[in-house]
This record gives sequence, C-alpha cells and structure tokens, in this order.
Amino acid sequence: MKLFQKILPLVIVSAAAWTKQQEQDCRFYSVLCAGIKGKNKMTDQSPPPASSGFDMNKATIISLLYIAGFIVGITGLVGVILAFVWKDEVAGTWEESHLQFHIMTFVIGLIGSVIGAILSIILIGIPLLIALAIWVLVRSILALLKAQKHEPIDDPKTWLF
Repeated sequence: MKLFQKILPLVIVSAAAWTKQQEQDCRFYSVLCAGIKGKNKMTDQSPPPASSGFDMNKATIISLLYIAGFIVGITGLVGVILAFVWKDEVAGTWEESHLQFHIMTFVIGLIGSVIGAILSIILIGIPLLIALAIWVLVRSILALLKAQKHEPIDDPKTWLF
C-alpha cells in the first residue's frame, strides 16, 4: 500500500505534464494549419513538421507484438490472433504477404518450441530453443523493416528469412 501511495502522485504529475504538452502541441498545429490556409503570413514561411517516420500499419503492429513477446510472453499469441482476424481485410494488398509470413513464423515457432522443450530433457533442445528464438526475432525484425517501407514479403511461405 505504501508503494502505491508513493507511485500514485508520480503518475498523476506525469499525466498532467503529458496533458499540458498535448495542449501545447494542439495549439502549435492549429496555428500552423491556419498559416498554411493563408490566415497567418508568419507561419507560411515555416516548413510543416517532420513526421516521425514510423508507420503503425497492421504488419508493423504484429511484428512489434512478436518482438515484445520475448519480454512479455503473451503478445506473440495476440499477434497471431490479430493476423488471423486481419487476414481477410488486407487481401490483395502488400500487407497480405506480411500476415501470412507472421502466421508461418508463429506456427513454425510453436512446433519448434514444442520439439525443443521435449528434446531439452536430453539437453539437445536448449541450443534448438536458442536458435529458434533468434530465428523468430530475425524474421520479425526483417518483416518490420519491410512493413515500414510498405514492401511485400517476397516468399511468405518460406522457412528462411
């Protein structure tokens, strides 16, 4: 209970500071938008704000969930469920290959982890599980990079990268 009493004020102060920053950002962007429309000549000369460059599309979300699965655990399962749910929505787009790639990654990873867990009794499974974790991580990072470029996966059914 004492820990909660110490943390609660910090959370409230952080939330208040975040809210204040959001209000300032909204005021800045409204002035900027007014300037672009010609209402304020001072802001006509300033360039539009640079985007963060990080696109949160469906393929990116699933890649991030798979990567977070190494820390949280359950997010990999959430990622494959979302891949199955979104599969019909993205049919015919570049994201379709990503979702198929992620589903294959999960299925192969699940089968490999079961085999590795069984073989860990005789110590062969431990290196297999380490290699499998690296394999899933590399596939997820490569898919994330391609998703940011809006590029499809070349061969989503491959076992490699």
